Amino acid sequence: MTPRTRIARRRLRCRNPSKPIFFPDNFPDEIFYQLADSTVTLPGGGKAVSSFNLEGAFGGGPVKANDQIVFGRVRFFYKGLQPGATYRITHPYGVDEIQADASGAIRFTEDGGLSIGNFGEALNSRIGPFLKWDTGAPAGYLGDGVTAHAVTGSPYNTNFVHIEAIKAPDADTPLTPLDVQNNQFTVMGKLATTGGVGVDRVTYSRSGTSGGTLDVSRTPKSTRSRWRSADPASTRRDSAARTAITKLASTSPGPRPPPSRSPTSVTCRRARSRCP
Repeated sequence: MTPRTRIARRRLRCRNPSKPIFFPDNFPDEIFYQLADSTVTLPGGGKAVSSFNLEGAFGGGPVKANDQIVFGRVRFFYKGLQPGATYRITHPYGVDEIQADASGAIRFTEDGGLSIGNFGEALNSRIGPFLKWDTGAPAGYLGDGVTAHAVTGSPYNTNFVHIEAIKAPDADTPLTPLDVQNNQFTVMGKLATTGGVGVDRVTYSRSGTSGGTLDVSRTPKSTRSRWRSADPASTRRDSAARTAITKLASTSPGPRPPPSRSPTSVTCRRARSRCP
């Protein structure tokens, strides 16, 4: 069993990990598009674990249809700090200043995108772009999930975790100095094998004054299938072609075609981009 397989089985908590994933009977209650951890051993022996994840889960906890959520998470779980002192944490996705509690611990979690079904809210979190090994990652993956490694991907070029003590607990207690940095992360994540679609052609056809139809010809990336739809609820697959055509009804009469075009059809062609 490879390191990547071991970490995947540990992270994906299915009812029966030895069997294929199947929704909902044998599906994990959480999945990770990115899981990146940095662990620092502090001078007094404490641990400082920083996590930067993009995660899928379920709003109520257990696996349930129509209860899915996707969120970005920045988390700091630190132990062994000076009680009451304030620390500046510089990391791949920003800078945070946090005060340790009376036990000398920091337990900070920031989640962005917890609304059920509103997956786009995760884009408002601080996670992104993804972190990945700077060199040598297994083909198709961000890292192997178990080996600490230097990374790249920080939007601020801060591909490390730096922890610095900046403020004493109070005026009568001297600050215990701390200045540590770690650029090694364990990273788990798989590169996407599909990348959306490229719009090849859009054709608008008028039908009197009551409206018309919009034919969108698109090419799914990394696939050789053809999907044709006469209406949004009907599809047909033709494995010999690559183009997908969707016909959308329009209740608006739409723009009048320019004089140089057919009076009943306007065609716009632009490879892999939207028409104006």
